[in-house]
Amino acid sequence: MSMVQAVASLCMSDDALARRFGPETLRRGRAYATQRRVGPVTVAGDERRLVVSASVDGTHTYQTLITKGSASSGPWMTTHCSCPLGGDCKHAVAVLITVRASAESADQTPSTLRATPSWQRALRDLAEEAGAVPQGSPLAVQVTLVREGEVSLLPMRRGVSGRWIRGDLQWDRLPGAGREYRPRHVEALQEIHASAGGGNYTGYYSPGRTVSLDEARPAIWAALREAKDAGVEFVPGSGTPPVRFADRPASLVVEVEPSAAGLTLTPRFSVPGVAPDGAVHLIGHPGHGIAGTVNGELLLAWLERPLSKAQASLLKAGRVEVPAHDIPQFAARYLPALRRSIEVHEAEGISLPAPARPVVEVQVSFHPGHRATLRWSVGYGRAPDRLVLPVVPQADEPPVRDPDAERTLFATLPDGPWPSIDTVFGRRPAAEAILAGRATIELATVSLPRLLALDDVDVIVHGDVPDYR
Repeated sequence: MSMVQAVASLCMSDDALARRFGPETLRRGRAYATQRRVGPVTVAGDERRLVVSASVDGTHTYQTLITKGSASSGPWMTTHCSCPLGGDCKHAVAVLITVRASAESADQTPSTLRATPSWQRALRDLAEEAGAVPQGSPLAVQVTLVREGEVSLLPMRRGVSGRWIRGDLQWDRLPGAGREYRPRHVEALQEIHASAGGGNYTGYYSPGRTVSLDEARPAIWAALREAKDAGVEFVPGSGTPPVRFADRPASLVVEVEPSAAGLTLTPRFSVPGVAPDGAVHLIGHPGHGIAGTVNGELLLAWLERPLSKAQASLLKAGRVEVPAHDIPQFAARYLPALRRSIEVHEAEGISLPAPARPVVEVQVSFHPGHRATLRWSVGYGRAPDRLVLPVVPQADEPPVRDPDAERTLFATLPDGPWPSIDTVFGRRPAAEAILAGRATIELATVSLPRLLALDDVDVIVHGDVPDYR
């Protein structure tokens, strides 16, 4: 099969595209292709595996990748996109329609298909923005604080009186509203709908009802920001204060403060430049956003990273008290892991130890008959309180290890006559080794001096080092 034939195999009819992506996604993708929003399309591979990549201009410029291949079970195709949906989106459809149109033209080439010149794509949106009057009526999203931590969203339109009303709008009926309302607003609300599990996607969302931020996927925050950038207004619902979106993501932090009994650890959310004046509630499962109040407004913010199960468990536990006699154990065994997972804020007057860096410990014993034994381990902290751990982490260990630091540390070890093993944590010396003959001579004359010269390696020699000079 030639490259031209391979490209032709990507050409899907509208019926096939509708079955694969859904009728509405096909309609939106066709509109993007007609508006020539698809940048240069690159095709690589052969009949066994064909890869198509292109940039597509939407609210932002997204990178779209389509891979098609064949297997014993038949042909297959996957799509990936940098848009909030991640794939199977209008951008992928727009690329496929562009490929089809180029393949049907007489002057198509197999490796680079025709597309709108880059200079036209760069200036098109600016020219349209400067010269065009928005077509259609604006849309809005009603934001209602149903209860603590539960926020619902509804599509709204202008009524005859100029007020925002719901009218006959429903999330699953937005696609038919494209001619009456501003296209960018319709598109933005469609993204919100899809991010909540509507459209061709599965999730907790039920068509026609409100969108719940608590039940939506993390991608909804990007969709909300894009809607705000498109000029969609967010209006408060019944009993809800004015809505304010944070400009930057929130993060989970732990405040460490002194108490009468020892230390108090309090997990809370931090929003750069904003100080919520009331309780802050987690949104999502796993948590991907927060809702709170600040200066009489409802503050909504997305999390820098969705919470892990361990972080959510700590948040649910609330305030944690560490007795004074357990502070050394907390500082040595739990604080390092806490710092790697969550930002730790120490109150004035508290001096917690800096994170302990790992060191490699090796005990070397020389025996008669040109034999030697080595025992390797990893240490955290200073002697005599150093915590010594096995070379390979075990399931029942205290959470003190710094995997990245250990990986770097073992990578700096010189090669030597001792055996090494490959682990999921990288290559490391075997915990114990017995050397004999030439290996013992190499250890005593070459490897041992190199180990002794390293700052992060503690060498403990038992007995006298043989003199082989």
